[in-house]
Amino acid sequence: MNIALFVANRLRHSPATTFSGSIVRIAQVSIALGLAIMVVSVAILQGYQETIEGKVYGFDAHVHVQSYQASSQTEPLPIRQDLGSERKWRKLPLVAHVQPFGLKPALLKTKTAVQGILIKGYNQDWDTATFRQHLVAGRMPIVASQQILALAPDTECHQVLISSKLATLLELKVGDDVVLYFLQNPPRFRKVVITGLYETSLEEFDTQFVIGDLAMLRNLSGWGDTLVSGYQVMAKDPKSAPQVAEQINQEADYKLLAQPITAIHPQLFDWLQLISRNVEVLIVLITLVACFNMCSTLLIMILERTKMIGVLKALGASNYHLAGIFFYTGMGMILRSVLWGNLVGLGLCWVQYQFRFVPLDAANYYIAYVPIAWNWSGVLILNLVVLAASALALLLPGLAVGSVRVSKALRFA
Repeated sequence: MNIALFVANRLRHSPATTFSGSIVRIAQVSIALGLAIMVVSVAILQGYQETIEGKVYGFDAHVHVQSYQASSQTEPLPIRQDLGSERKWRKLPLVAHVQPFGLKPALLKTKTAVQGILIKGYNQDWDTATFRQHLVAGRMPIVASQQILALAPDTECHQVLISSKLATLLELKVGDDVVLYFLQNPPRFRKVVITGLYETSLEEFDTQFVIGDLAMLRNLSGWGDTLVSGYQVMAKDPKSAPQVAEQINQEADYKLLAQPITAIHPQLFDWLQLISRNVEVLIVLITLVACFNMCSTLLIMILERTKMIGVLKALGASNYHLAGIFFYTGMGMILRSVLWGNLVGLGLCWVQYQFRFVPLDAANYYIAYVPIAWNWSGVLILNLVVLAASALALLLPGLAVGSVRVSKALRFA
């Protein structure tokens, strides 16, 4: 029995034929490349989701609170600004910031063109630090504060922020004066100055919205200082937006409705979910291919060493010991492949993260480069899944060892 175990241990280091050696190398390379592709895919998916969601959250917050009654999406029914409710919402454990806003359609007119837009107005509660990530030229516009309005109620600031896409379309630049026409009864207008340009690369934002002063919209609509179009609520964790909306609905007046941003822009978030499902399918397929490669490789190794298995069985080696030898041999090859796969995958991610050498068409993908997110928990899960699936797959070739008959294996030895 000791001789059988000694010979069995030597089997791990026995030279393979050119054919089986090539098969082993191909299997190892396929597993390494498969894992590298999975690591890169998860990093890109996570980075893409975080980037697009960050653009939406930075522009439109996590939760909207507006009138419960049905109204136009371009000019929602105004609601009463309740400072008591604002303070109560700010004290909720999941809420980071609350800011009122106004929304009104208008025509932006230059000397050569006219463009329909939606002007969104803010007051001094506007979280400019979050929005500043979209600023690409100029500075943020000034908005009227409550202190100034208390002294001069008719005060309004005539400064706006427009998208770089609108600026290109209308041949505008920072510092230019434009006229906003408001189609109401009677029609009114305001001459404003462009203080800066923003860019989200999201067409439904960049082609529609101009950012300005809430006090100006209130004066145009005759709201006084008590009405707003709604509230934008920033959550401490974007994933908690549904819970924040539910808590606000429990606290708010029955005439108000709080909705997470996923319900307001469902097409964007459904698209991101579709991309996530595609990556999940890719990971499953690559894992199945890796398992098939290892199974076929071990089966070839077993067939090539049929005579050796017969000798070892004649010397007293059990099927359990022989299957274990092939199992541990296969796991050794898989571990080396996993190591190289991680090095290649993480290395490519690091290069893209640092240098952004792979560009994207921002018009179609909403971002100018392939984004990378360091999702270490995702990488760890991928490694564990590959190792676990491979280990289960390696149990199957071990069953072939038990089917080897000593008499047939040694007949032509």
